[in-house]
Amino acid sequence: MNRMRLVFPIAVTAFVVAAINIFSVAPTNIFFSLRRQSRRLQGFDPKTVELKSVVDTVSSPESLKAFFGLDILNDKSPVDLTHDLKYVTFGSSHVFGSGVNVEPGFSRADAFPYLLSPNVTNLAIRAHRLEYPSLCVESLLGDTVYDVAVILDHSLKPWNPNEPANLLGRRLRGRFPEMIIIYINHAFPLDIYWFDENGGTERLDEWAKTHAPEDMSKADPKFRQMMKNYQEQNKGKWGFHHHYDKALLDDFMAHLRNQMGKNTFYIDYYTAVNDAVEFMSLFPHFTCWDYHHPCHFGHKKYADGIQQVVQKVVTENHYDKNVPKPVHPWAEHDTCEIWFEGANEAAKNTKTPMTGFQYDCFLLKEKCSMELVQETGTMTITNQADTNQQLAVTFMATSPNHPKIDYPKVKIELIQQGNVVMEKIADPISTEFQHTVHVGKQMTLEKIPPGETVVRFTSMEPHKTDPFRLVSYLITDPK
Repeated sequence: MNRMRLVFPIAVTAFVVAAINIFSVAPTNIFFSLRRQSRRLQGFDPKTVELKSVVDTVSSPESLKAFFGLDILNDKSPVDLTHDLKYVTFGSSHVFGSGVNVEPGFSRADAFPYLLSPNVTNLAIRAHRLEYPSLCVESLLGDTVYDVAVILDHSLKPWNPNEPANLLGRRLRGRFPEMIIIYINHAFPLDIYWFDENGGTERLDEWAKTHAPEDMSKADPKFRQMMKNYQEQNKGKWGFHHHYDKALLDDFMAHLRNQMGKNTFYIDYYTAVNDAVEFMSLFPHFTCWDYHHPCHFGHKKYADGIQQVVQKVVTENHYDKNVPKPVHPWAEHDTCEIWFEGANEAAKNTKTPMTGFQYDCFLLKEKCSMELVQETGTMTITNQADTNQQLAVTFMATSPNHPKIDYPKVKIELIQQGNVVMEKIADPISTEFQHTVHVGKQMTLEKIPPGETVVRFTSMEPHKTDPFRLVSYLITDPK
């Protein structure tokens, strides 16, 4: 049975057969369950509320009234959610809008950030996780004040306070005590594998290439039937590479509650689904042809959930757009520069002194970097703080044996007052993912003192076909 769970007292449903979990991080726990058979919401006072219809559109007046106690036909929101609030969104290509931009009739404007507000600040960075924004959020936001932050990550993980998504949320909460911070879990069919009895695995999209007709959609009921038949006829089982369960989610939420406090929410459509075939019956339309990125349908569902959370908070808190919200000084400081997203003049005309590097863009000229065009290059960076700071760099990397890209290893040295004080090897190979990737890889170097430090890069494999691509540097408070 698919179940919907809420913690204090917020809930949304995308549609009856696929419940969305929205967890408000507050000390009181109130549990609700949605039974598909009866289409009843149980738990209010403890009376039962009958849903008047199948809720295919979560913004319908019936769903808002039933789940939130709001009647949007009569209850006027104190603000225009689209124009009066400032939104900022964080994530990777899922938030950037990759995938939806190649759907016929759709574009990046149909990604959920732009459905929230035309004035959203979308700080998603393709081919990256959340490491860069978690460490460089001060450099990214500057002095701008935001009302709502949305952080999308994929695959819920055991709690780790230094996990980038958690660090990012903690830094935002320290800066903006009353900000609405919404986490979204993005699960996808690329995480589904066939596990045979001998320990072998095969990813669902690869399996489909040899077992399903080329033109068959993963949303076709026949596709799911083929999965079921294969499981019945072979020794093995469909499952998830990143499996998580109720205990893991409860532990995660307990830690998040302690760290983040009020106005923090976690949206998850997928928690209750532990069966891979059932997952494909409920969520095939959430992702695009690549089994990975949200399509326009998935983006719409994410935007709907976010908007309902925001509606609930601003209504209950009597939000007044004319009253300034508290803003605290950044507790941790950073100085960062990134050259990756798009050919822009600010990146091209970097003020960071460099030799042996050339700014250029690759992959249809959409992604950019500082390319090492000589065997040796240097970058002179300045620690503007009065104490030692941590230095890291990000460079492009691939999965092992990438079919098209072959980056060289590079020796990185830190030079202070003419002396080499650190030497490390940058290996442009990423083993974090189970599929072929071309991603940014972050590497911690060393703590650097106030003032200038020269970073020297020397190619160890100048014969490689692709140049070493430097994406960013990060100067942050030491941990």
